[in-house]
Amino acid sequence: GRFLSKFGSQGSEDGQFNGPRDVAIDQEGHIIVVDCDNHRVQVFSREGHFLSKFGSQGSEDGQFKNPRGVAIDQEGHIIVADCNNHRVQVFSREGRFLSKFGSRGVENGQFKNPYGVAVDQEGHIVVTGYNNHRVQVFSREGYFLSKFGSRGSGDGQFNNPVGVAIDQEGHIVVTDQSNHRVQVLRMPQLQYQYQ
Repeated sequence: GRFLSKFGSQGSEDGQFNGPRDVAIDQEGHIIVVDCDNHRVQVFSREGHFLSKFGSQGSEDGQFKNPRGVAIDQEGHIIVADCNNHRVQVFSREGRFLSKFGSRGVENGQFKNPYGVAVDQEGHIVVTGYNNHRVQVFSREGYFLSKFGSRGSGDGQFNNPVGVAIDQEGHIVVTDQSNHRVQVLRMPQLQYQYQ
């Protein structure tokens, strides 16, 4: 591609970054950046002008510990993989905390360092678990629906999955970091069992 522009520098002021990890574009063209080591999310115009930020270091609602992944759902909600708090948080397009799901652990709906997050056309939230070596699928409300993967190097197994995206046919594409590959998987059968 031909270079068009750049923005940001190292630091903690508005518009600066300390380890930016992921980026998403909302329906208005705003650029949403996960600023991992500043424990926040920043929002920029399509031209790269700073618009707003939200989050700070901590474990309360709306706070982060090294957020890694970000996605935008069909309603414009900003969904953030809050890695070292072992949860996913959902915010309004203005950055107001709406909800959260997940906790540290190995059971269904729990995480050990969620990294990547993506949303499919039906609003399902797909999250990679870096140290759980799996992918989990949740409803738009954050209810656990399904999981797949285990630690290993076989087909469908993972060794530190990181990035995740969903194509137009609903296939889940995962970067399998320590296996040095990318895997493409079919969305599992989802069972709606709301608690």
